[in-house]
Amino acid sequence: MKEIKINGNFDINDSLYFNNIINDLSEFMDCLYDVTQLNKIDDKTYNITAKINIGPLSTTYEGTLTFIDRSPNTLVLKINGKMLLSSVNILVNMEIKQNIVTYEIQLNLAGLIEGMSGKTLENFVKTKINDFVSCISKSNIR
Repeated sequence: MKEIKINGNFDINDSLYFNNIINDLSEFMDCLYDVTQLNKIDDKTYNITAKINIGPLSTTYEGTLTFIDRSPNTLVLKINGKMLLSSVNILVNMEIKQNIVTYEIQLNLAGLIEGMSGKTLENFVKTKINDFVSCISKSNIR
């Protein structure tokens, strides 16, 4: 199993707006551009399908998204799924303090995807974070 941790932060214009987005599922999912299907299992858990393009590879990711914490100024979620004959599990932790969102993303990979460059995966994740941030704010990742 390969583990990759990605940390960073970004400025937002309005922490209240960010809190509203992470607690309104339809707005939150609108900011995840690659998601093609979302089916509710219960109030915190969803089956998710996403179209993924990593470098020259194009594939479908299927898994389960679980919101662990969506309290004010905090977002913790995990996504466990499969793509490219591999297990890809993601833990996302975001915290807001004074209009700065700090994030930590942990990727746990097993299978064929383990052979992919850590830098390629990190660039992919940072691009997705930047897309998410752009959707909710005019800010960019620092």
